[in-house]
Amino acid sequence: GLKELLYRTLFSNLTKFAQLPDLMSVAIDENDVVWIGTEGEGVIRIQGKGKTQMNVANSPVTSDYIRKIYVDKQNRKWFLTGMLAENWGDRFFKDMDEASGSFKGAFMYKDPNYENFPDWKILNTFTTDLPGNHFYRINKTSDGAMWFASASYGIAEYKDSTWKTYQDPNRGITGELLNCIYVNDAGDCYGGAQLNGLYKKEGDVLVRKPKEEFGYGNKNIKDVFVDDEGYVWIATIAGVDRCKDG
Repeated sequence: GLKELLYRTLFSNLTKFAQLPDLMSVAIDENDVVWIGTEGEGVIRIQGKGKTQMNVANSPVTSDYIRKIYVDKQNRKWFLTGMLAENWGDRFFKDMDEASGSFKGAFMYKDPNYENFPDWKILNTFTTDLPGNHFYRINKTSDGAMWFASASYGIAEYKDSTWKTYQDPNRGITGELLNCIYVNDAGDCYGGAQLNGLYKKEGDVLVRKPKEEFGYGNKNIKDVFVDDEGYVWIATIAGVDRCKDG
């Protein structure tokens, strides 16, 4: 497993750890390089027996809390920053308040042609016109657009260095608090929330699909997927629901 992989490279002449860091995410790129996101230790890169570490101290990484890693078809690595909630109660407090400093938007890393000139792109409120830094999940469509589920400003689309956000006009003070996102080339785009259930992008806004009308069992949604037959699969804290046409 991942821990065994780390232990085998733990005593290389590169970065050493006094103890194994908490692991939050993992991805493998097209060159079989393993990228591991940690809670408080940045990114660990493992290739063969070699291991390096990218963190705030030695790189442009914006946060040492890497909650999600996504590798796109161009072999670029996309990293979402932020701390994971430890329990159900922390979702209301820790993610948004105590740990807000660990949410520093997203960053993209492209393997450099020359070792001393890595290709970085930082995506947050300091480098873009984004309204916030709280990203929870990432997805991509074939036109090159990157789609982000956020904690307070709906779904954000990033394409050709331009941002567009989709929000619920009736979202209230706290916003949609989206855990997850699903988007495909057919134009389907859904977001699943921590508190308010399912959202669907319709035009330039998000429209809430209440569980009483859409047919799912709980408003705390962890993941969503649309299959080839048009069924919407919704994973909640109470199980999995398959829905179609309400």
